[in-house]
Formats: sequence, structure tokens, C-alpha cells
Amino acid sequence: MGRILIWDENNRGKGYGKKIVQNLLQYGFSHFNRETAELNVYDWNTGAIECYKKVGFEIDPDVLSEVSIDNELWLSVNMKINKNTFQSLQQ
Repeated sequence: MGRILIWDENNRGKGYGKKIVQNLLQYGFSHFNRETAELNVYDWNTGAIECYKKVGFEIDPDVLSEVSIDNELWLSVNMKINKNTFQSLQQ
């Protein structure tokens, strides 16, 4: 998956992103033999980071990456959620 975008600003902050991420995790954990889901998000994307935290993702402080875009350095943080953690938060 490349990104989740709630295009219309009037629809942001209403929980749509959280619901999309929850549904993706539900599908992923039920169809693939994995115990952990992880993603990377640019550190300036605070809205996305907060959305992922609401689902249960936690930042892994040991995993950072950076990329140069138009002579700017963009930092990305890694976030993870365990299958058991996700399932316990769904109840």
C-alpha cells in the first residue's frame, strides 16, 4: 500500500483513516501468517502518525530512515503493531 488519503479536508478528523487502517490490519492478520505489521511515515506527517497511534501502532525508535527530496532531507519513522495487541484493542 502506498498511502491513505482523505482528500476532502472537511472529512478529515472524523475517524475514516482509522477505520481504513483497522480494516486493512484485520484483513492482513486474518489472511497472512504474520505476527507484526509495520509501516513507515514521514515525521512531518503528524496527522497520519496520530491516526496510526489511535489504531495501536507504536513508534520503533531504533528504526529511522531518511531520503533526500529536492535537496531536502526527509525523515521517516517506523511504526509497528503486534497481532495480539491489535486484536485486544478491537474488543
